[in-house]
Amino acid sequence: MVNQADLRVVRSKKMIKDAFVDLIEKEGYENITIKDIAKRAMINRKTFYCHYESKAVLFDEIVKDTLDLLMQNLQYEKLDFDDALFSIDLQREIQTILHNVTENRRLFRILFSSSSSYELTMQIERLLQTKIIYKLIKANPAKYLSEIPRELLTSSVSSVFMIIIKWWINQDVYSEEDAAKIFLKLVSTGFTKSFGFTN
Repeated sequence: MVNQADLRVVRSKKMIKDAFVDLIEKEGYENITIKDIAKRAMINRKTFYCHYESKAVLFDEIVKDTLDLLMQNLQYEKLDFDDALFSIDLQREIQTILHNVTENRRLFRILFSSSSSYELTMQIERLLQTKIIYKLIKANPAKYLSEIPRELLTSSVSSVFMIIIKWWINQDVYSEEDAAKIFLKLVSTGFTKSFGFTN
């Protein structure tokens, strides 16, 4: 049994992940073999298989790590949506997510451009729905208009945010604050009345 807390294990896994990300950037996910990863990480294949069953398992762990990074430092319990749907608090939470993207921009660019990016996108959308968007509806049940299915509403808002992230990581013109404001403006234009608010 491999001790995951062992510094040698931590170091080996980091080398494997770094090599894998570099190779995805240069060769594309589908073109990478375990032999390629091991060679780039300067380990043997046996060492790779001590940590991961396949490159798919390795990719899944990188996606999980990426999602953890994305949601770092969010303070959900501090959010207060009683006064306005698109509050300063919500903008701050969106900026936090975008800041976490900035800190790992290269990784997000690579993962979103890979052929396996669909699963990453769906997992991020589910996290957004659970951690932020569903919270909006739950915090304001009286203001939510029931004729719009909740699943459709949360999915639509999440999709808009994913479009913003994918667009934003490929340009360097707008700040995190600017991008958060753009997202909130896009969403408020189409969805504010869905939550029972008026402009």
